[in-house]
Amino acid sequence: MAKKDSLKKNGFRFKHWQGVALLLLLYDAVAVNGAYFMAMWLRFDCSFSEIPATYLTAWLKFIPIYTVACLVIFKIAHLYNSIWQFASYDELIRTLLASGAASAFQIIAITLLFVRMPISYYLVGTFLQFVLVLAVRFAYRFLLLERTRRKKDIQNAIASRVMLIGAGLAEVFVVKNNFEILQNQL
Repeated sequence: MAKKDSLKKNGFRFKHWQGVALLLLLYDAVAVNGAYFMAMWLRFDCSFSEIPATYLTAWLKFIPIYTVACLVIFKIAHLYNSIWQFASYDELIRTLLASGAASAFQIIAITLLFVRMPISYYLVGTFLQFVLVLAVRFAYRFLLLERTRRKKDIQNAIASRVMLIGAGLAEVFVVKNNFEILQNQL
């Protein structure tokens, strides 16, 4: 309890959206690198042993650089500031532009710093990166919408099964209060 109070005194409060932003940041760090690894793996017939050592070494050395660059680009594009519960066309465009900028950085930087990768690596990696970054964000919105829809379906099912015969005001009051309690529990 004392620790919680000291955090409030110092002016720092960990808010829900900050937790979500941190999780998104960690997910993005894995997803952007995983997308390009999957592209390389697909390029070499889904066989890890077929990937030439020069490509694998270049990718491994480039991971820290690319991770930092992506997170900075995504932060500049405000991908961690949006409330994804209300994700819309604007978020889609920002995600597309940020992913495109990160992919352009990938193409230029890995080629200049290490080695030119196969063209399919760049194309498939760009596509997979965009899909992975976008999917997790819109999945959040989809899950919230689905949860709300199910909650309404359950409430409608409960409300449609109540029948009062010969009830006075006291009985109607009791049924309404119990219905509200059931709604709050869902």
